[in-house]
Amino acid sequence: MKLKKAAAWLLVLVCCAAVFVFVSPETGFDIRELFTPNAEEAVAAQEYSGTNYQKLTVKEKYVYGLICENHEGHKTDFSTSEEVTAEEMTEVFTAVKFDFPERSCFEDKYSYVKKGGRFYYSLNYRLSYDECCERSEKCREEAERIVSLAEDMSGYEKALYFHDLLTERAVYSDSLEDEVFTAYGALFNGRANCSGFTAAMAMLLDAAEVENGIVLGEAKDKRDGQDDMLHVWNVVTTERGSGHVDVAWDAGDEKCDSVSSHAYFYLSDEEILKDHVIFEKYQGLCPDSGSSYFHVTGTYFEAWTENEQRKAGELLAAAVDTGGKAEFKFKNEGDYASAADYLFNKNGAYDLMYMFCSDKGKIPSELTYYVDDNQYTVLIQLS
Repeated sequence: MKLKKAAAWLLVLVCCAAVFVFVSPETGFDIRELFTPNAEEAVAAQEYSGTNYQKLTVKEKYVYGLICENHEGHKTDFSTSEEVTAEEMTEVFTAVKFDFPERSCFEDKYSYVKKGGRFYYSLNYRLSYDECCERSEKCREEAERIVSLAEDMSGYEKALYFHDLLTERAVYSDSLEDEVFTAYGALFNGRANCSGFTAAMAMLLDAAEVENGIVLGEAKDKRDGQDDMLHVWNVVTTERGSGHVDVAWDAGDEKCDSVSSHAYFYLSDEEILKDHVIFEKYQGLCPDSGSSYFHVTGTYFEAWTENEQRKAGELLAAAVDTGGKAEFKFKNEGDYASAADYLFNKNGAYDLMYMFCSDKGKIPSELTYYVDDNQYTVLIQLS
């Protein structure tokens, strides 16, 4: 009799499991995730290797895995036994987005309900699954093409090449349109925000096998005039050590007359903290200075003496010949202020051009200059 009861109970359990498996495709919930013993065991079985994944907590890695599994076919739902806070979800979305930068469908929005001690989350996607796959493939192909052009460059040179290509292709946009948040927007639509530029840069660096990651923080003096806005940018590691690269802040702005620059290429922690806030878990990534664009190109001025004025004149003469721009950076605020006063208030820029240009007829009647009071950089546009 006991054997019959046991068999009956086994039959009931099998039937219940069959019913659940039958309905689960409709609800989107996976039987495995609902009955996983604990997050530690689930994470131990995961095989993700992204640099941003590695920085997550066990709980965040577990949710990361669920989101990645749901990406196939754009399933919208997953559940957990423990609530995921808004801060934790931000970390997870950020890690997924920048470990898979070619995907342009992830949206940092979700909703959830609590039922019977479990939390059921619903994800949002910007694109249909087919559109996402099509754009992802297009991004991968373009990344491979761009990387092939930089094949013989060093890691640092590749990072600079990708930075310059992106700032030439796209301008910064604070629009809320979906595409500005994606690598696709930066590569093909000519407009991107910090997320879009960072994703595109990450994708190119990944394709070139240059070590990189992302930094999540805030912008102290954002272009829209609002302080302490959530911000994201790249960190790159090459033969010259590690440096912060904020492509969005070096790109021109669609709202005002501005041009691309190198003010935020390969900065140390100390340098970028002048106008950025780095969240705690991302601090200490770039402790060494001396590898910025200006240090490497010899346009970093530790003073404003006759020697630096001569160098500025040579840079301006080269810019006149090419119809381009001259950029340089100062070590301290005092020399930066003195140089800006001489160049723009006392007509020094024209004095230097007439002094060093071989073809005086090419000197423009007008020039446009841009200064960065936080990074002590000067950019003079002559085209």
